[in-house]
Amino acid sequence: MLIKQVFPESLDAASAYCKYFFRAEQATGDMENKAAGSALATKNTGFLDATLWAAAGYATVGGGAGNFCSLPAASHDLDHLNNTIVVTARILKVAAALPGAEDYIIGSYTPGSTTGGIILSCRTDGTARLYVNATDGTTANLSTAAAALTDGTTAVERSLVFIVPRQSASGSVAMDAIERNTAPFSTMAGKSIAGGNTLKIGGITNAYRVAAFAAHQIPVDSTAINAQQVYDWALRHPGSPMPDWVFA
Repeated sequence: MLIKQVFPESLDAASAYCKYFFRAEQATGDMENKAAGSALATKNTGFLDATLWAAAGYATVGGGAGNFCSLPAASHDLDHLNNTIVVTARILKVAAALPGAEDYIIGSYTPGSTTGGIILSCRTDGTARLYVNATDGTTANLSTAAAALTDGTTAVERSLVFIVPRQSASGSVAMDAIERNTAPFSTMAGKSIAGGNTLKIGGITNAYRVAAFAAHQIPVDSTAINAQQVYDWALRHPGSPMPDWVFA
């Protein structure tokens, strides 16, 4: 999907809640971060523009261990102690074949090595999953049904939204503006997920096209957020950080 801004960004009220926001509309260079004051996601050495920006409207990442961009911890570590976290993605798997092993498409911690962060993955059955890992090693996750990103024959571009509550409650995942699943997150309440690691976008065997990827942190319990309004915005306005009123 080619995402275009049709009005000046200067007319868009800055989101107070947006931690980072990547919209893949460029043709060269490091991945631009549309969140105010946040850093670019820098290309790995040798990761060529011709590969990263091969498809208009997407950042094509993966397809090789060296094909990734990275974001420093200061620009992506999320404050889960004080905020409900909303992670959104607009993503397409390049090849329809199911992955032979789970693909960690985007991640800010390494299971078995580092703690504190999130991972967006495609599982071997085509499920989209968000892992949330605390600095003490506690992990919870939110998953779609199987064949969400691909059924092995056809890959489908999806709008994904994951709501991670700060309080002891269940989180939720929506796909294409429809809530698809919930899962308990009580074990994550009161725990930090800010691990101080680098966020890595790509760097896996299979290639994915990322049209947009973002995280917002909202200083309320998840029950105070208008979830359906958030799901709708993510589907209809993938090219803009969510205005603060969307969450009310």
